[in-house]
Amino acid sequence: SALAGLGHDPVVMPLTQIMPHVPDLSEPWPDFTQVVVTSANALRHAPESLIRHLSGLPLLAVGEATAAAARKAGFTDVTAGEGAAAALLPLLPEVSSGPCHIAYLAGTVRRPDLERAMVQRQLPHTVIETYETKKVSYTTHEMNRIFAKGVPDVALMHSAESAAAAGALPADHIRKQLIEKTIFIVISARVEAALRPVGAPHVRVSAEPTEAAMLAELAAIRS
Repeated sequence: SALAGLGHDPVVMPLTQIMPHVPDLSEPWPDFTQVVVTSANALRHAPESLIRHLSGLPLLAVGEATAAAARKAGFTDVTAGEGAAAALLPLLPEVSSGPCHIAYLAGTVRRPDLERAMVQRQLPHTVIETYETKKVSYTTHEMNRIFAKGVPDVALMHSAESAAAAGALPADHIRKQLIEKTIFIVISARVEAALRPVGAPHVRVSAEPTEAAMLAELAAIRS
């Protein structure tokens, strides 16, 4: 809707989909003292019983969108770190600061940075996987229908998983045109790195890992 409001004719083509993942919530639960969340999806798909149990604890979130999702879920003590998960590292407690057990709400596929940092600092933590990312498959017929008017001038790409999936699309002739001709605006350098093996020559990284920054990059291209 944001793209249409800016006068564009968007084609929506999800390459991945987020699905709930039932976490292991065997009792007794640890005495959690803090919550860490790197994606709003981890909150959207978390069981209500888990949210009720954790909502009274302080929460560290990556980005304002994740922080907003945490507040909507019922958390009141929310701190947002800007950028990627690395932004949370300085905010993690020190092992000497008192009793600590971190609940890390995450997807089944995730970067290892935070877990590695918590292990290095000897911070007790439990990873609770609440969602998974699955590839969306398309047939050649569907590709021909979606791109009946030709490949798009610009494509917005939000995840490394979607970038990898783009290189595996069917309909070789369409995929080749898409990769070679389309300008890809990606949300982060990580997504750009995932596009390199695909061979896309026209890639722009948004100034910040936000939807607003991606739209600003789009406006700069079209101006």
